[in-house]
Amino acid sequence: MAHTILVVDDEIALAEVLANILEYYGYAVLTAGDGLEALNIVKQNQIDLIISDYMMPRFNGIELHHRICADQSTSGIPMIMMSALPGDLKDLPVYAILKKPFPVDELMENVALALKNTQS
Repeated sequence: MAHTILVVDDEIALAEVLANILEYYGYAVLTAGDGLEALNIVKQNQIDLIISDYMMPRFNGIELHHRICADQSTSGIPMIMMSALPGDLKDLPVYAILKKPFPVDELMENVALALKNTQS
């Protein structure tokens, strides 16, 4: 069964591109346009990995991360954060921080490692 990845980004075109790439590599993908929508999706679905943008409306990637970690039922979901400003995130305990724009191979390597490390 394919892992389910949630892509969270207010730039819909980018979320769709990432979803297409991940689906090409065999992952099931859900998308959300902001942290609040993402939180609702996580509560209703079995999510194996979250790839989230940092700067979004309603609440950002950091707030999403805090809320995911605060809930015992979701605290084990690894997160990869994307940002054009990765220095703002250097102390955030996420699996990886990708500086936008990033190469597909860097994304896929981090996805594979994050999923592998959570299964161990």
